[in-house]
Amino acid sequence: MKRSLLVLMTCLFSALSSIGQPFCTVKTFNLRDGLASNTVTGITQTPDHLLWISTWNGLSSFDGYGFINFRDHTDKGRVLTTNRLLNIQPCVNNNLWCVTYDLNPYIFDRKRCEYIDISQLIRERFNTEFHTMRALTMSNGKTWLLNIDPGSPAFLVDDNDYLSKKGISIFFDKKQNLHNETLKWVWEDNKKRQWLITDKRISIYNGNYKSELPFAHITQVGDDIFLATTDGRLSRFSEKEMTAVPISVPSVIHEIYQLLDDGRKRVIALTDAGIYVYDSKSNKGLLITLPPLSLATGKIEEILPDSKGRIWVSTDNNGILLINEGETTAMPVTTPQMPLLRQSNVSFFHEDKHHTIWAATGGGFFGYYDETRKEMVSSPIRTSTMQPFIDKTFFDNQGNMWYTGEHNLTIVNFGYNHLSQVTGMQEVRSTLYDHTGRLWVGTLTGEVIAYTPKGELIGYLGKDCQLHQQPSRFSSHIYCLEEDSQHRLWIGTKGD
Repeated sequence: MKRSLLVLMTCLFSALSSIGQPFCTVKTFNLRDGLASNTVTGITQTPDHLLWISTWNGLSSFDGYGFINFRDHTDKGRVLTTNRLLNIQPCVNNNLWCVTYDLNPYIFDRKRCEYIDISQLIRERFNTEFHTMRALTMSNGKTWLLNIDPGSPAFLVDDNDYLSKKGISIFFDKKQNLHNETLKWVWEDNKKRQWLITDKRISIYNGNYKSELPFAHITQVGDDIFLATTDGRLSRFSEKEMTAVPISVPSVIHEIYQLLDDGRKRVIALTDAGIYVYDSKSNKGLLITLPPLSLATGKIEEILPDSKGRIWVSTDNNGILLINEGETTAMPVTTPQMPLLRQSNVSFFHEDKHHTIWAATGGGFFGYYDETRKEMVSSPIRTSTMQPFIDKTFFDNQGNMWYTGEHNLTIVNFGYNHLSQVTGMQEVRSTLYDHTGRLWVGTLTGEVIAYTPKGELIGYLGKDCQLHQQPSRFSSHIYCLEEDSQHRLWIGTKGD
């Protein structure tokens, strides 16, 4: 018997014509589900959309149904120095870079189904010990390995040819003139150029640009590249002249901490004087001041430019601020008191596919912004101490959030319920969607009402089993509605 019961309890429809309700569903995985270890250190996704988890007991892959684990064993032929993985990074060829807890880099070759010891290859070819915190993978199939020792050379690895002699090259000081410099990061622009960020300058690898200023921040807005120093200087890179052109900023700005692209042709600079928004089209800037309370501890945790042109800010005193487009002041957003059971240990924002803004603070809050009430609403995702609080997060290609805390792994799916009023103030006791998509509603006062899938009135079921446009009572009380396999409608009444 086909059954599509929408409401299992008495509902009283409100006078609103339509309302929306963001929600999220939560599922936690642990050892019993096949996870390699309850201690998760990293989460990522390869280009083929397979999810990978690094743990204290090797790698786990998740295909949406179950886990497959890849760990090294203690018998002959062991490659890993330890199964405790620090982090992982996906390659463009679907292999994975793994860094162990003792800072040794490995490639997990999925075709060979084995780990390749890159630190050993470096020792054999270059006669040097090498340790790194993280692999920086590029879109051209090359990966940078930065040395943990200041001033020491980095290495460039071909992810497809690492076993050949030319597959690993030492990035020595002479070619890029990095004498007495430390390579801190490598950033890739939309032209696939690799920008090398050191403690003293920025340069383009295999290019003809090398900055004179110690730029520490870089981002791209459309086709424009913006650079900033930590002491408050902002520049736009000129492709024609291959130089950084200074941008005038308010004199009250003495430090720049971060640069962001807001997706609307604007660059956002987080500064000691507030948030500076520079429009790359009009070449005009706007300094947004923050309430004194947000700067009480001198640190902003997270910034999110959303699809509506607003800017969201979280501070390390657990406050959330909202900057509406065109405004010069950030306004505090009402946030519920911290829950008894901590939901999060970190701050972040996320805009889901329904354009709902979700937020977490280091003080424990997790929830969403109610666009009607103009305030944050708590959404508990942790209801027992057996579930992890949010400490590390990863958003997959479907917009799901994966997170871990001290133990276990959790996925959060974000959704949105669209609710529309289809009756007046009648007390509804039963609902049913039939095989054609029509909605049938049974009320306490005895009406059986039919609606189109869009909620438009079709008619009232009379005692003659015909639909009428005028209100008509079928019985005194309607308690349940069913449709059987022959598409007959069955109606449960009080007994009359």
